Amino acid sequence: MEKMEPECKFLVIDIPEKVEPARWPGCSIYRVPKKLREVKKQAYTPKLVSIGPFHHRPKEFRDMEMQKLRYLKGFCSRTRRTPEDLATIIGKKKGDIVRYYSETFERIKDEHFIKMILLDAIFIIELFLRSSEPEKDHEMDYILSKPWLTIGVRQDLLLLENQLPFFVLKELYEKSFRDYSHSENRGEAEQKKPVTKSFLELAFFYFRLKDKKRLKEMSDPGKDVLHFTDLLRTCYCPDSKNGKWLESKDFNPENVNYGVETFLKRSSAYPYSATMLEDAGVVFEAFPKRSSSAPKKGKIAEGRSAESGCVDQKEEDIRSLLDIRFQKAAGCCALNCSCFLNCLPCLKHTRLKDKQPILTLPILEVNDTTECVFRNLMALEQCHYPSETYICNYVLLLDHLINTEKDVDLLVETGVICNLLGSNAAVAKLINRLGIEILESKSYYHGLSEQLNAHYESSWNRHMASLKSVYFRDFWRGTATAVGIIVLFVTVGNFLRPFILHAYSKRR
Repeated sequence: MEKMEPECKFLVIDIPEKVEPARWPGCSIYRVPKKLREVKKQAYTPKLVSIGPFHHRPKEFRDMEMQKLRYLKGFCSRTRRTPEDLATIIGKKKGDIVRYYSETFERIKDEHFIKMILLDAIFIIELFLRSSEPEKDHEMDYILSKPWLTIGVRQDLLLLENQLPFFVLKELYEKSFRDYSHSENRGEAEQKKPVTKSFLELAFFYFRLKDKKRLKEMSDPGKDVLHFTDLLRTCYCPDSKNGKWLESKDFNPENVNYGVETFLKRSSAYPYSATMLEDAGVVFEAFPKRSSSAPKKGKIAEGRSAESGCVDQKEEDIRSLLDIRFQKAAGCCALNCSCFLNCLPCLKHTRLKDKQPILTLPILEVNDTTECVFRNLMALEQCHYPSETYICNYVLLLDHLINTEKDVDLLVETGVICNLLGSNAAVAKLINRLGIEILESKSYYHGLSEQLNAHYESSWNRHMASLKSVYFRDFWRGTATAVGIIVLFVTVGNFLRPFILHAYSKRR
């Protein structure tokens, strides 16, 4: 009997003629990948104010939605524009705005989408303008009159999923103040001078960014900012991108047991821990130098808030957070006398300091917002800058430098970390968890790590560092060592003296 073949049924798939791409070329505002969100969902979710379509829930953020309407009224009064005029500006850019997001919003009607973008954009612009005004004008403001609310809103405006395209804010700001003129019959709400700052300058001021050199660079045509998360990342990136990248040529993403992190660790892409490097003689130094009022051991200095920072940096002292430098030792400390620096503080201003192995790191302030900011910056790099993961490299570098609370103790004591969390153990736990689910195909700090590891793996360096630690750790121990050496020479001299005199008398 012949075997009956099953009846074939053809499945008809209707493929539309125009299929939208999975991601538009200009896309830069993303949903955080699920694997990152599952590590800590709260770090990517706004708590006080929603911006953009991803978290648009008017009922949940009712208070801030009312504040957006108040700011819209104040902005229209300030610029003498009507909401319809402002909505027209947004409407003309609606297509470009949608392409900035990693999702489409077909369920949102055009008029609702334009209204949402308009309220959010005016809220940000008016908030920036009011923040730039004298503090005495903040007393009646719902947000700026409350420090906890001010800090919370600023944190929400840095979340990756809580962004508006920067070009929309910039264009709305510039067109709103175009043809602005004085009038003698203006009401009390309009008695303010026209703004002279660019929107980028307002953003720098609001987010407490002080690098004027970077501001000038970003103001040049052709160097547009994508959004606020991208703005902060750009300010953190190294000034000179001359780091030695390690390319992961053997990386196979399909092999679970041979991931990128395993490859980098085996290839010495990251250094030993801070305490281990110190045992090999590496000196940790903060840049700029910590002020005398800066807190130690996790305590906040009197009269200094968590937002004010640990140091007041001068303009010439500003350096990118990721600009880490290592100065190799010039010869042996026993021969160049750099061992005496610890026991004779007066020698620290001499050239002996240049002969020590010094790792200089810009000061990292760790507070309640640090984890949230870094997680969103890393999420942006994972989605948009997979080949330039500067922030991810920096965080994983810290993760390797900090293994235990003792490593944090060392970095806090040397001023590299300003701990506003209150516990050094909490800082160690925070840093060690930041790198979870973060993958990278190369390391910007590969060259730096190679130098640090080569220094540590030299047995001579470890022996000399042990000698320095045991006999020249501080002034009194160094003094005792020096006295002991003198006594030893005197004792040996007294012991050999009779023999020398006897031999000398025989010759005569």
